[in-house]
Amino acid sequence: MRMFVIVLGVLCLLDGWGPAFAGDCEAPCAGYEISADLQNDWIFSGNPSSLTSNNLYPSISTDLFLAPTDALKFVASITTEQVIDPAPGKSSAFYGTGSYAEELYAILDADPVVLRVGKISTIFSLASEADPGINAMDIATNIDADERWGVEAVLGFEALDLKQSLAATVFTVDRTFLSNSLFNRRGTTGLTDGGAGNTSGVGSAALTLSGCKGAEPADCYDEGDFGYRAGFRFQRAGHASPDQIDEDIKPVDEFTGVVAATAKFDIDEVTVRLLGETAFVRGFESNPDDALIMTGSAALEMGAMTYTAAFSRQKTYVRDDADTVERLLEVSAVYQSEDDVPFDGASWSAGAAYDYSSDADAQTAHVLSLLLSFTFGGSREFGK
Repeated sequence: MRMFVIVLGVLCLLDGWGPAFAGDCEAPCAGYEISADLQNDWIFSGNPSSLTSNNLYPSISTDLFLAPTDALKFVASITTEQVIDPAPGKSSAFYGTGSYAEELYAILDADPVVLRVGKISTIFSLASEADPGINAMDIATNIDADERWGVEAVLGFEALDLKQSLAATVFTVDRTFLSNSLFNRRGTTGLTDGGAGNTSGVGSAALTLSGCKGAEPADCYDEGDFGYRAGFRFQRAGHASPDQIDEDIKPVDEFTGVVAATAKFDIDEVTVRLLGETAFVRGFESNPDDALIMTGSAALEMGAMTYTAAFSRQKTYVRDDADTVERLLEVSAVYQSEDDVPFDGASWSAGAAYDYSSDADAQTAHVLSLLLSFTFGGSREFGK
């Protein structure tokens, strides 16, 4: 992987790299896309008051690909972000920043089936995939299963006047050296860490069915008129985690079901995008507790501006104790530049959000977030 990154990094410095992104070049070709974010979260009021703080941190995603043929592609996604969180109530700038390989896989296109093999982020939550707003999907990501080694098969077809995709995945938690990070080390995941799906061998499987009118299912929130997703996932219980050992809790298998839908319609010159998702988890995080997670958002696109309101709620049904509830409300405004600004293959955005959150311990926080994003990329064809 290191050599792959070095080679493509050198190629990116050569003349002849055009502004087209990953899907736009004809094999044999190679390309890159870099997305750099700088975000500041100011907790200006909280209960308890000791939670007030200010945190400035980057997030940089570098996606590299090499396509020897139209049917074969190799992809690496390197992420640099805050991998160690500051203590609650402590202000920080660029604290605990580390780099790690988030994804590293091969794609084999055997139309109508596409296979993905390697370290992947599995297809499941539509809300966290669409990711409207700035922090709005933080609770929805609680059902994500990222950084897994596995095999994923996606079958594309058309039915009921919709473009459909059926995705089946088998996977396990990444416990290799790639689960660690450079610069600030987050630690290598091991079996003794416990958790759902953290088992020797393949211990997890997921099945999702997605459909969309007006676009491919993977692009439905941004480009489609209507879309849906229904999925089921099983993750086998691993070893008891340190916390479970302390509390004498026996880990259990996790079963998750999710249903979601998106819709888009226009009112004069305003585009409205709606999203709703509900997930039920039995054996949440391999504990003998269940969780119901509900997420909804509405976005208004008015020219270059997008205004979003979103609400998420997670209720955890705790065995032998009181149930807990987490909530997150966000309103945000984001300005998106035109394509190829300030140069070919680039774009930028700037946004602000207000969040109100309450956690399982009934602690609350009022947060003002500012986000500046810059994206650019290119590709190069060989042998032409």
